[in-house]
Amino acid sequence: KEEKGEWRGELEKGQRLEKEGNWREAKKVYEELVEKHPEELEPRFKLAVLVRTQAQTQNEIEEAKKHYSVAVELNSDNCELKRKVSDLYTLLLCQEGLNKQATTLLKKNGYRYRLSNPVLRYSRPQKQPSASSTNSNPDAQQQVQTLARPFVQAVEDALPPNMLHHMQLHFSPSSPFWSQHNYSVSPPSDYFSYLHPLQKSTRISSIPNKLEQIIHYLYFLALPLYPQLSNANFAEWWTHCRPHSSGHQMHFDSDDEGRNGIRNPIISTVLFLSPSETLGGPTLVTTQKFTDDELAEEGFFVFPKENRFVMFDGRVLHGVVPGRGVAEDRDKRRMTFMIAFWNEIEQRKRRENGVPGSSEEFPKMEDERYSWQREHYGGLEVSGEERKEVKVVQEIGHVKPIWQDVDAFENGRFSVKITRKLPSYDLCFQ
Repeated sequence: KEEKGEWRGELEKGQRLEKEGNWREAKKVYEELVEKHPEELEPRFKLAVLVRTQAQTQNEIEEAKKHYSVAVELNSDNCELKRKVSDLYTLLLCQEGLNKQATTLLKKNGYRYRLSNPVLRYSRPQKQPSASSTNSNPDAQQQVQTLARPFVQAVEDALPPNMLHHMQLHFSPSSPFWSQHNYSVSPPSDYFSYLHPLQKSTRISSIPNKLEQIIHYLYFLALPLYPQLSNANFAEWWTHCRPHSSGHQMHFDSDDEGRNGIRNPIISTVLFLSPSETLGGPTLVTTQKFTDDELAEEGFFVFPKENRFVMFDGRVLHGVVPGRGVAEDRDKRRMTFMIAFWNEIEQRKRRENGVPGSSEEFPKMEDERYSWQREHYGGLEVSGEERKEVKVVQEIGHVKPIWQDVDAFENGRFSVKITRKLPSYDLCFQ
């Protein structure tokens, strides 16, 4: 018992170092723990996750796979942790195309369906398409645009430079915004968001809050593409700052995360803030609505690009595919700013325990619990309120199928190619 308490203290030290961004020292702590306590699951798991997250070479990917392969064989009373280890190892195997090994683990854990190879082993659009590439065929690309339009659209160069700079500065990885919300990727922190009433009849330049100015600017950008936004009265926003290998499970956007019933926004949006086109995986928007009784067959990829603005039907299933392969820079993050536009939504008070929740009022300037909000008060210079012509994103990718059987023979008449019934959530690996 005393020995376990000792290594747990070292484990917490490694976690603190990770949170501070000192991943090299954290790795040393985890490596020493694994060497001293090879039978313990948690240190091995922490080491595997850290190596995978920071991997910049294929050798480091192989190192992460080695640690995961050992970890899945270790005994532990922590069933939740064992399942998490197995799932992350399975994901890495799928990304690496090692389907036979992945299938063994998927069947062991009771999964009958999984995100397909075209999803988890996505290919990025080619910058200089070859003659054989779909991207080099205008007719084929136009067909994809036509298929995608009812579900998702995107534009380039969404914000003017001063607005983009403001967002990148105040939602950067070093911003106090993250620490003051106890934001965490692993384990994931609770969902929180802020709500603003839309002031559609007010000039953007007269709004005394920079963030609200930007939200209104994006609202008026989206309005011609989604005329139903004329019924929107509120904008709910949240944001993420995640490493390359991190994704976001498939989900439906809903008021207060679906408590007291599912209510979807008019549209949801994603603004990519990171100055990179290779950091993190694509946003995946499917054709599946919550009321559908079968899994979606197809969907659409929109890849990260600085100042790209993605808009999609607020009713459809979507998520972020985990970044595959190596990160271009260990310290960079996939920064995104999301806005959902609503006709009606409840504004909620801060929880009694002080933890931020969904659709809260934006903090007042004088709120002493925080400092992050103060940088958003005051206005940005708006050089003109008429928008230039938008540049529509041409690189929306069509992906089909979204799901595949873990074992089509065992699934039999319940194969994704046959069944018309929506399977249980816990039977689907993602």
